[in-house]
Amino acid sequence: MDMVDFDTYCIARKNPTPSELFLYLEEVDSCCPKCGIPFSRTKDGKFVKGYEIAHVFPNSPTPAEKIMLQNVCIAGINSEDPLNKIALCHDCHKYYDDNKSVELYNEMFDLKATKHKALEAKKLISNNNIESELTQIISKLASLSDLEINGLEKLEYKALKVSDKIEDTYILMRRRIESEVLQYFTFIRQEFANLPLGSFSFDTMATNVRHAYCTMRDQRLDKAEIYKQMTKWFERKTSCDVEACRIMVSFFVQDCEIYEELP
Repeated sequence: MDMVDFDTYCIARKNPTPSELFLYLEEVDSCCPKCGIPFSRTKDGKFVKGYEIAHVFPNSPTPAEKIMLQNVCIAGINSEDPLNKIALCHDCHKYYDDNKSVELYNEMFDLKATKHKALEAKKLISNNNIESELTQIISKLASLSDLEINGLEKLEYKALKVSDKIEDTYILMRRRIESEVLQYFTFIRQEFANLPLGSFSFDTMATNVRHAYCTMRDQRLDKAEIYKQMTKWFERKTSCDVEACRIMVSFFVQDCEIYEELP
């Protein structure tokens, strides 16, 4: 990420290639990352294009924009680099172009960087396998009745390790993880212990989970995004209920495979 040199960075507009379009849509899960509206829309019974490809840093800045944005960070080798483009809906694109400010620019710059890093992390762990035994336990979690959940043995509060790893910045996420750990950790641990000897290695599975976490950590994703991507990874690999997958991620936070202790 460099400071902008208008003479070399701003070049003539280029239409995205089909592969670049796919990249932009995959980065944002085919929804506008600003307002959340889906890009797949229908009009008169036909699908219509619901997105536009926006420049984060303008490829043809006005004189006022050159003064305003002269000290901001940029990404990519020039304004047509995929790192400087993001898919938005028409309304959010228009608002961004018509109300440019350093604050709005920095928000869009950070949004693009986060989406791109998350996609890169997703690709890096896409070939990481999840043991079938883990899928079985996640499926069992998803099928528990209210009566069964109420009868689960709870983890003692003093055994919680979550607050040692997650700072107050993520307090809502931390509280949710703590609640899930207290409710389900002992049950999940016992389910792993009940698996037939020789058919499964918890240590191997834990190493795979740790590797996936480290891959995303090394992409400099924040803790909330890592939690989200780990949940999606479990969901993609197991085809299980997303809530049960989230509980399993919380289990591994407590079990020390995800996140390190705070300094």
